[in-house]
This record gives sequence, structure tokens and C-alpha cells, in this order.
Amino acid sequence: KVNYQPLNNNNAEVFYMWSDKTVAGRGLGSRRRTIEVAQNQTGPGSLFKVEDTHIFSQSLYLTANYASIQSGYKLDPIGGLTQDAWWDEEEGWHRTYSSYVQDVPQKNARIDGAAYVNTGTVKHELKFGFGYRDTPVESATVWPGNGNFGNFYDGYALAALTRPAVPNFGSRYLDAFVGDTVEFNNLTLTGGFRYDIQRAKNFGSEVPANPVVPDLLPAVNYAGDDRALEWKGISPRLGATWALGEQKKTIIRGNYGRYMDQLGSSDVGSSNPFYRVQMLYYYWEDLNGDKTIQRNEIDFDSGLYSFANIDPDHPGSTVSAGRLDYNMDPTTTDELILGIDREIGPSFAIGAAYTYRYRDNFVWDQFEKTRGGNDFYTSADYTLLAAPITGTLPDGSAYSVPNYRLKAGTAAPVYYVTKNRPDYHQTYNGLEFTATKRFSNRWMMRGNVTLSDWKQHVGANGFVDPTGLVSGDSCSSCNGDIVASSGGIGGYINSRWSYSLNSAVELPFGLMAGAALVGREGYVVPYFRRQNNRDGLGNKQIMVSEEFGSERLPNLFNLDLRLARDFHVPAGVVLNLAIDLFNVTNERTVLWRDNRMYSANGADNTVNNWIEQLQSPRVWRVGARVRF
Repeated sequence: KVNYQPLNNNNAEVFYMWSDKTVAGRGLGSRRRTIEVAQNQTGPGSLFKVEDTHIFSQSLYLTANYASIQSGYKLDPIGGLTQDAWWDEEEGWHRTYSSYVQDVPQKNARIDGAAYVNTGTVKHELKFGFGYRDTPVESATVWPGNGNFGNFYDGYALAALTRPAVPNFGSRYLDAFVGDTVEFNNLTLTGGFRYDIQRAKNFGSEVPANPVVPDLLPAVNYAGDDRALEWKGISPRLGATWALGEQKKTIIRGNYGRYMDQLGSSDVGSSNPFYRVQMLYYYWEDLNGDKTIQRNEIDFDSGLYSFANIDPDHPGSTVSAGRLDYNMDPTTTDELILGIDREIGPSFAIGAAYTYRYRDNFVWDQFEKTRGGNDFYTSADYTLLAAPITGTLPDGSAYSVPNYRLKAGTAAPVYYVTKNRPDYHQTYNGLEFTATKRFSNRWMMRGNVTLSDWKQHVGANGFVDPTGLVSGDSCSSCNGDIVASSGGIGGYINSRWSYSLNSAVELPFGLMAGAALVGREGYVVPYFRRQNNRDGLGNKQIMVSEEFGSERLPNLFNLDLRLARDFHVPAGVVLNLAIDLFNVTNERTVLWRDNRMYSANGADNTVNNWIEQLQSPRVWRVGARVRF
């Protein structure tokens, strides 16, 4: 980084960084147990930025910057790219795994500024800015060998015949904002708005033929979209702070804001025929026992078993099975915060705040019976099966949940539309209590307790399959169930209560002691049974918990301690010696489990409910730091 000041009122900066992130053996878990099905990650990239700040006067300054980012990464299967992978329901993947490569360069440009203006006796602090960002994306997901993999179940096997995913799309963003802060004695008002224009579009790409079944999955060239999906919107902000009394020891505050979700490049993926790996499933008999699919082993006579991300009647089409609703609205969040803070002693304040959020205009994929016909599948197209899904949860309690299938004679869904989800929204209610003691009289403390309630609200048109499915951040059709931010192997993040306390105290002999305590309710573990689905929608993750949130992991408790001392040595050098003790009570809380009760049709077995993550054990650390 180089800084240069050509003028007294101007400062320029040039910055460059090159970096690489490597991860060996990424992806190991209960369904990828051996090293050959893990992936090695590499991802060199660079960042170049220039920035200039100019002070025009005491009441106006501007900052302009431009940045170019070269980024991306690769996931190479350790088992290699020359042999086919295979899978069985007892142990998961074998031999090798898919490869993935992504290139995501970016260009950013911004101009931000501030101006201080007086209108009569009222002082205004104006802030404003403009921005531009361009984010193209190219990626490829390829199954190795012949591009196919076998699936072994109890008594039968399926051949998955695939064609790679090679999406090429991009997004462009323009934004402008302006805000003002004014003071009227003890009252401070803030207001402003942000205006966004977001566009995303698919570009052309091509996919090779499947070498085993080139007649079923031929090579295809895709020209790209003829128009872009565009989101426009204004996001207002409004806030007020009122200090009570002459000493201003009590402050009441309120803020309202609307936030618009970012349109991602992948949001236009539904109209890209190569956005996801395309798959055709047929019955298969591994005649020579090599776990590799040969054409003469595929049972074409029994017909297509199922498919994914492709129109099986037109596999060579350059038109995707999905399409975009170009009139959809962006997902928005309206947030209201009301709070009060009170100083109860020197450097010591307590506070409370209430937060309400309303999220609407979610985006989902809804299947239609004819492409472009808007004749959508609804819950009326499904019928309740006589036999429910039954079994036993890990705690020993029995479950019995209903299961629905498409009515006889109803065609399997092929075409779908990316659009706003009707009859669906989410609400969040949160209450936070805080206590803060700034460092004085040899000690400091900061603590909080948070209570929250995050739920979804689903109407009759907000779902299609009436079966309760673990999908996204909650149950697909369960009105009033909680919402949890899904994080893959990290679980479903939702705690209805949490607390934290941090403190430091200066002891005799120059010693400094510190403590950090955190705790929260265990995250949600929504157990489900995965059922093979011949409705054309892939496998169903049927929730077997009573409701989304009824099954949780153990509550988390963690205490860390620290003791440190500074030693002053000649030439102004300070040596800091410290000893830390993490997880003092040596808790081994389970942080995440494999929540699949079974991977296909049939009764429960014992290969699921694996521990995926545990709280780290007690650790001592002795360290030294030199300051000069």
C-alpha cells in the first residue's frame, strides 16, 4: 500500500494484494468418509485499488475509489478426474467426487462525500454517494470419468447420467444515497434514502455430450438471454434520538429502515439450461461389478426413473426448463428499532431495545404444467397417501407424519418459473438488554441478553406439496413454525435466547485479568426422512419432527479466561506475556448432527444422526507479544 499527498488538502492511495487459500480434504463427513471423495481447494486471487480524497473546504469533502478484483477457486476431487464415482445408502460416496471451478472477477467504483450546511440556525450534516459494480461469474461442475455415477440401494441400483453445469452470467449494480442529520437541542433527527438499480443476465455457454449416452444427452450451445432481470427500489431511513434532561443521562431512540435484498447473478439461473448439473436416472444392473456404468447395463426398457434440471422430452433444447418472471419484486425487509439507554453511574450504562422485522416478496421456483402457461401446480394436484411415514426419533419417541403424492394421471412437473412466493412472509421480534461499564477504576464490563422470536407465515398458496418438507430455512408448508438460517454442515442457526459477558480487571503487580462468557439455546436439528420421489421433483426431505424447532441440540456454554502482564524493557520496547484458558469447564457440546433419519424409502436404521461438529475442548495457550 502506498499513500501520497500531492496537496495539503488531498490524499491518494494505491493498494495491491495477492492471496491464495488452500484447503486439503474439504468436504469429509458422514456421507463422504474416505479421503478420495474429499476435494482439495485452491483459489489464488488479487485486489487492486486506487483511492483519492479531496477536501474542498471545511464544509465539503469527496472520496473516490476504483477497485478490480480477480477471484475464484477450484475444488479438485482427490480421487481424480479419470474414474466414475459411485454411491450407496450405507456409506455414501466412493472412489471420487465432482470437480468445481469458478471465476468471479469484479469491478467497483464509488464516489462518497459529506457536506456541512446551515439553514438559519439549523445545522445539517449531509452525506451522499454513488456506486457502480460489475460482477460476472463463470463456473463449471463436472462429474469425473464418463460423467456418470451409480446409486446402490437395498435391492436395486440406479444409473445417474449427467451433463455438466456450465453457467455464465453476471450482475451490474448502480446505487445512490443521500442522508441528513440535524440537531434541535436534545433532539437529533436523521433521514435519507438509497436508490438501487440491479440487473442480472445469462450469457452464452456450451455443454459437451455425455460420452455414454450422446443420443440422450447431446452437446448443446446456448446463446444466452435476450434481456436482463432488473430490480429497482427506494430504501428510506428515518431515525430520532431524544436525550432527557440537562445532564442527558437517559436517551430514547427509534429507527426505521427498509432494506432491499441484493439481486445475485444466480437468481437468473432458472432460465439458463446449464445452471445446474442435468441428470437422467434409469434402472441399472452392474453386470461386471466394477461400479462403473456401461451402456449395455442400463435398463432403458423400464423407462426413465426420474430426472433433474432438464426437460426429458427435449434434452437437446437450448431453452431451459425454467423461466424468469421479469415482473417480480425484490425481497424487502422493513425494520423498526425502539430503545432506551440510561447512565446509572460513572461510565456505567444499561439499555434495552426492541426490534421488529417484516420480510416479504421472497423468491421461489413454482412449477407450471405448460411452459409459459402460468397454470401452476397447487396443493389441489396432490393426494394423501394411505400409509404415513413412521419411525423412531433418536430420543426414542415415535413419529407418524402424512405424506402426499401427485394425483394419478397428473403429469410430472418439468417447467418452472422463478417468481415471488405468494402467501408467505416472515416476522422477527427481538428484545435485547445491555449493560456497559467503560474502563475506569481498574475494571470494565460489557454484557447482553437477547430474546428472539423468528417465524414464518404460510398461506394456502404459499406451498405446493402439502407434505411438511425440510426446505430452505424452515418447513415448506408449516404455518407459524420458526425460521433458522441454514448453514449446511453448521446446522440451522436459531436460538430463542442467548447471553454474553466480557470483563477485564487490573490486578496488583501490573496483572490484567479477563473473562469471556457466552451461552445460547441449542440450534435446531430438523430430522427428516429422504424419500425417492418419482413426481419429477427429486428426493423429498420429509420432516419427521413434530414441528420445525421442536428438536434442538444441547444448549451451549463457554467460558474463557486470560491473565497477562506488560514488562517494559529498554528502548521503549514492551513485552506482553499472557496465558489463556479456553473452554474452562471443558464442555463438549454437540454443535451439529447429521439430521437425516434415512436416505431412501424404508424403515429407519442406525447409520444416521452422526455427530458432525463438537465444541472444542479445553485449551491452554501461553503467548508473548512485543510492542515498540
